[in-house]
Amino acid sequence: MTGPLAGRPQALLTEGGMLLTLEAGRVRGRDLATLPDPTTTASIEAGRVMLRERRRGRRRTTALDLGPALAPAEAAQGLFGIGPGGALHGQVDGRRATGAEGRFALVASDTVRLITRLLSQDWVDAAGPTLVARTEIAWRTGGGLRIAGRDVTLAELEQAASVRLGDAGASVPDDIVLRCGGWRIRRLAAYRPLVYLVAFGAPAVFESARLAIGALFAHGAYGGDVLLVTDTAHAGFAVTLPKAVRDRVGVAVLEAADMLDILLARYRLPQLAVADRYQPILYLDTDVLVDRPIAPFLLSLPFSDRLHMASEGACLLTGAEDYHGRTLCEADPFRRMRRQPGFNSGIIGFANSRSVRRSFADIVQASHAYAASAERRMFFPAADQCMANYVLRRQGRVSGARLTRLVTFAPPACAAATGPQPRRRTGFMHFCGGVGNAAPKLAAMRRYLRALSDSGFS
Repeated sequence: MTGPLAGRPQALLTEGGMLLTLEAGRVRGRDLATLPDPTTTASIEAGRVMLRERRRGRRRTTALDLGPALAPAEAAQGLFGIGPGGALHGQVDGRRATGAEGRFALVASDTVRLITRLLSQDWVDAAGPTLVARTEIAWRTGGGLRIAGRDVTLAELEQAASVRLGDAGASVPDDIVLRCGGWRIRRLAAYRPLVYLVAFGAPAVFESARLAIGALFAHGAYGGDVLLVTDTAHAGFAVTLPKAVRDRVGVAVLEAADMLDILLARYRLPQLAVADRYQPILYLDTDVLVDRPIAPFLLSLPFSDRLHMASEGACLLTGAEDYHGRTLCEADPFRRMRRQPGFNSGIIGFANSRSVRRSFADIVQASHAYAASAERRMFFPAADQCMANYVLRRQGRVSGARLTRLVTFAPPACAAATGPQPRRRTGFMHFCGGVGNAAPKLAAMRRYLRALSDSGFS
């Protein structure tokens, strides 16, 4: 066989969306029109592929004759339905097959993977960005897909599979460019969001984590998964949550010896294999309450190569109080650093774990090295925030353009009698200040949640 499919694994794809692949030496049939609940089985019997389909309560059997030149053993070598010279030996037995199932095409396995992935999850369209739900993607009779009201042919899908940006080393996995009708461009990125938090230490920290997770679902209209990073002693944290959200929350165990390890745990996410499944990703401190839907912000992340943080009011990178890396930046100065805002590390949004792997590793490594040189572990009151500002500024990776306007900071004085009120919900209410001291903030967080409920916000 010659051409783009030469030497590559193949599959048979029928007009009606029936897919035949060879997996572990066995033929597998999948009905793309009904994913993720296939109703078709396949087997090799007497040199034929037998499809047994059940649709709308009716059963139908289709036989694909592999021909004498192709035995099942040869199929196991990856030449499914292909004989010498690339001739297609598969034939539909007309006495047993009817309708569109009587025609089929040869497609490469990478195209099959692209089609099944498109059908199995939500996506983000870069021209918005807007959400393209999996329910808006369906198999189109005659071949190809219909995506959010637009038809994409099988040939266009094959082209997209051959030039996926992920293969070119881009930071975004499952980043797909579709060229429709010869010139129309549509860029899609996989959308399976993750919000993660870090909790160690006192019971008040875990109580604030429960409040933060509850607000995320109740007021943030969040539909993705949550991951709590904690120690072995709290591995059962999820069972303490309400049943309505319990199945959406996972726990990852990382051990921490001291406060520096706890602060740096947020940057160790790329070390957790589970994180590789998600895009985009948002980190929240346990003292952050979400007070309005956050989907617009999450949808903006998959195509970004920046880490998105919020600048903290009028606080500058080189401010008088060393909370944003002044000492580090003065020891290793760079141009215009005195005019740069300082970023808060309590909320960090980014595309996926691969996009931050290097930056996060540099923050952890540099923190340990500086602590060793300073001969004290907590070298600054907000050690991780100082190092994150320094490293990300030096790398040119941080941006406050999207997140700053969405965050309201409530300083320690919020623990007073009244606390902040939800008159102007921005998206995130951060009860900042007092690293590792959650107890004084709990009362203010509860008051704010009650005020949200009393105001009719949900």
